Amino acid sequence: MSNILLFHQGAELIPEISAIARGYNVIAVTPQSDLPALLPDTEIIAGYGGGLPKWVELAGPQLKWVQTWSAGVDALPLAELQKLGVIVTNASGIHGKPIAQSIFAFILSFARGLDIAYKGQIQQAWAPPPDKLSEGIYTQVFELAGTTIGILGAGTIGTETARIAKVFEMNTIGLATTSAPRKYFDKIYTSEDADKLYAESDFVVNILPYTALTRKFVNAASFGQMKKSAVYISVGRGPTTDNDALLKALSRGTIARAGLDVTDPEPLTDGHPMWSAPNLYITPHFAGSTQFYAERAAEIFLENLKAYVAEGKPTRNIVDLSAGY
Repeated sequence: MSNILLFHQGAELIPEISAIARGYNVIAVTPQSDLPALLPDTEIIAGYGGGLPKWVELAGPQLKWVQTWSAGVDALPLAELQKLGVIVTNASGIHGKPIAQSIFAFILSFARGLDIAYKGQIQQAWAPPPDKLSEGIYTQVFELAGTTIGILGAGTIGTETARIAKVFEMNTIGLATTSAPRKYFDKIYTSEDADKLYAESDFVVNILPYTALTRKFVNAASFGQMKKSAVYISVGRGPTTDNDALLKALSRGTIARAGLDVTDPEPLTDGHPMWSAPNLYITPHFAGSTQFYAERAAEIFLENLKAYVAEGKPTRNIVDLSAGY
């Protein structure tokens, strides 16, 4: 009898999974689980955490499908899984609302001067930021109407971000693999024209997945093409930004501010210069957190499990292992 191993989220799903996948052993992995003994008979692995990438790599030839609870799959041995014919599905689509809201938490904090006010609060200083107009945008407190947001990655998260931006009467530019029109975007560029997006944007938001093609996609040249008043926000994967170049851009005033939910390395080491960089605000990779996370991830897995049992393969969120997303 084949196993279904559940990492991170497990016991509460066992009755529903067992009802769908009759004839399988459904096992919620715990620290006490004897994984080396379970892996040779494991056909499906789902979840994240618990060293899942390591156990996926050590799984036997019976492994057919991996469902991650995350959107990013760069931690998995994708090339090896492709050789073995293992299908990988992810949780893409469940992060749109929480991450878009985190993006606007950064944007509104910068636009409305909350970052400046909090510094004053710590110092017990009543010091409203000045309304200083510089290069067409208020550098301290300004309205979002009429400003431009450039979004690197026009998928689910990017689209939700653009939708919210329209509520604030912002101009929206997206970066995608093709320049085909997309809902909520005024304009779409491809990577060949990324310089145009940088030059036009007051806010540059990086939601790119991490692949060989996106490593340090935003680099010194990118920051040099942005406005001096630009705000850079990264919520996708840390290595898609050249962090040394970002630090220099902030210290030299090449751009105005930055907000990061992802870094490289992650977590940041003690004493890392990013901790004390000027005008840089960091959240520890929780932009996708929501009270609905487990529920939405489980919904994707259960839908895919029904298809797997009925048709022999999942049908939703299948990862292109060559592309890495």
